[in-house]
Amino acid sequence: MYLNERRQQGETSDTIRLLADIRTAFAGHDRMQTSELVVRLGDIDEAQWRDWHGREFTATTLAKLLKGHGIAPRQHKFDGKNLRGYLAADFTDAWNRYLPPPPLPPLPTSDHDQRHDNQVAPVAPVAAPGSQPAVEQPCTDCGWFAKRLVTHHADPNRRLCPDCCAKGA
Repeated sequence: MYLNERRQQGETSDTIRLLADIRTAFAGHDRMQTSELVVRLGDIDEAQWRDWHGREFTATTLAKLLKGHGIAPRQHKFDGKNLRGYLAADFTDAWNRYLPPPPLPPLPTSDHDQRHDNQVAPVAPVAAPGSQPAVEQPCTDCGWFAKRLVTHHADPNRRLCPDCCAKGA
C-alpha cells in the first residue's frame, strides 16, 4: 500500500510539473498542435520531458498524463489543416486548481511597442464609499488584467480583454 501511495504521489507531482511547463509553453498561444507541444516541453532544459524515465516523451505519454485532469487532444484547425492538438482554454481549470497564478507580465517601457502599452500594473481599485470595488481579472488569451472582460460567444470559460475581443479572438 505504501509503495502505491508513493507512486501516486510521484505521478501527481509529475503532472503538476507538466501543467506548469505546459502553461509556459502556451505563453502567447491559444492553441497548439500536439507535436509542437511535445517539442516545446522537450526544449525546457530543467524539465524531464526530453527523457521520460528512460524513454522518449511522446504525444501518447502526454495524453496519458493529462487524462487524469480530463484534458485530451482534439481535432482543431491549424493553418487550414485539421490536426490533433490542445486549446489553452482546456487547461484553465487545471491551471487554476493546481498552480499558483502566473507572474504578472513586465510593464512596457518606452522602448517597447506593445499593444498594451497604455496599461499599468494592476492595483487594488479604490471604490466609492458604500460600493463594491471592481475586481481586475486576467484575460484568458493574453493574461493582461482588466476590470471588464467579455465572455467569448463559443467558449464561456474564455474571458477576453477589449484588445483581444477587438482582434476577433
